[in-house]
Parts: sequence; structure tokens; C-alpha cells
Amino acid sequence: MVKRGTTVILDLNQPPGTSGQNQVTVPDLRGLTIKEAGTVLEKSGLHLSPAGTGFAVRQDVAPGSKVAKDTIITVEFEPPEIQVLRD
Repeated sequence: MVKRGTTVILDLNQPPGTSGQNQVTVPDLRGLTIKEAGTVLEKSGLHLSPAGTGFAVRQDVAPGSKVAKDTIITVEFEPPEIQVLRD
């Protein structure tokens, strides 16, 4: 208990040596399939929320960003473009 009128200093910094312990770097998932993206994220300590099918074209957290472990990364997938070649 603290007496009324006493100044209290609250230090919200992390203890020395613990800074970023639960932070991981978001990998670049562009061009990967849903299965591949899920595996890469799992190895990084992250989770996948897929949207669409095909190959990854966008992700809601930029590659190289630092996020908390267990963050869910939403990735948009699109089918590959099919080009018809004519003789």
C-alpha cells in the first residue's frame, strides 16, 4: 500500500535481456501454396488464416515485420493465370 500523495513511478519497459523474446519475423509468403505457407508460418511460430485458393499474392503483415509469436497472418491466395497460346 502507498500513502496518498506519494509519487509512484511505473516502469513499463521489459527487463534487460528479454526485449523481443516473443517477437518473430514475418516471412515472405508470396508465390507459396496454402500448404507451403502454413508450414513456413508454423516453423516461425505463427498461424495462417487463408483467403481464396491457389498461390499467395498478398499478406496482411508485410514480410520482414516483427510480430508477437502466435500471431495469425491472413494471406490472400489466387489461382494462377492461365495463358492460351495460339499458333
